[in-house]
Amino acid sequence: MSIFHFTDFFDQFTGQTEDKVHHISVELIFPNPNQPRRVFDRTSIDELCLSIRQYGILQPLLVRRMEDGFELIAGERRLKAAKQAGLQEVPVIIKEFNERDVAVVSLIENVQRSDLSYWEEARAMEILIREHGMTQEMIADRVGKSQSTIANKLRLLRLSESVRKQLIYHKLSERHARALLRLQDEEIQLNLLSEIIEHNLNVQETEKLVEKALLSYQKKEMQQKREAKVGFTKDLRVFFNTINKAIDSMKQAGVMARAEKTDHDDYIKYSIIIPKSGKSRNVSRET
Repeated sequence: MSIFHFTDFFDQFTGQTEDKVHHISVELIFPNPNQPRRVFDRTSIDELCLSIRQYGILQPLLVRRMEDGFELIAGERRLKAAKQAGLQEVPVIIKEFNERDVAVVSLIENVQRSDLSYWEEARAMEILIREHGMTQEMIADRVGKSQSTIANKLRLLRLSESVRKQLIYHKLSERHARALLRLQDEEIQLNLLSEIIEHNLNVQETEKLVEKALLSYQKKEMQQKREAKVGFTKDLRVFFNTINKAIDSMKQAGVMARAEKTDHDDYIKYSIIIPKSGKSRNVSRET
């Protein structure tokens, strides 16, 4: 796994180690529609606002030029706090990034600052793969994480929207979510979630609860298979009886027919032998 540095990523696209800082109106800067972060903590914005009033903005925002202004690439918290502090202009560095570069930079900035929830990270990574053609390995290299970490994040998106909402609302951890992934049935997941929330279970307790549910589910599944096998065997007996009755009917009609059954590994072979003009004809039926 490579060690990633945020500034090195910018230099990769510009070929520069220094960038000119511009001061532009906050009214000309528009939010990034692909910003992976959906929720901004009000307290942290207030604290940043106080810092900006006292010291100013220490790190310029990153933007790219658009037809009607500038699109924010990195620094949405700083922009919100600057507006709250009453600043009319903010320092920015203007970059010529395409859509994919913008998506990657937005994700990297938030991941490195630990600003994203695990759901926001997973959604952002999914967008990079689905809309920008990146692989898990490419994302791992960009954000400085292992490929297995990226894969585990993406697996979280297999959980249904109902399960996700409960996890988010009750602020349950990523490990809680991963534990629930072991269960395939959404109804069982939601039932266990209710128990986890009601009893305020930690991760270890949640994993034990999931293990117990899995064993119960597997036991029930085995019982259903046994019952299905019994039902199938019963159906076969009905079919065999039908054949035997048909043979009996032919004998009663003066036709000396007979049936022979042969068991094979994956099927049963029935041969019905009916004499014709003093000879026998072999008619086979396989089930």
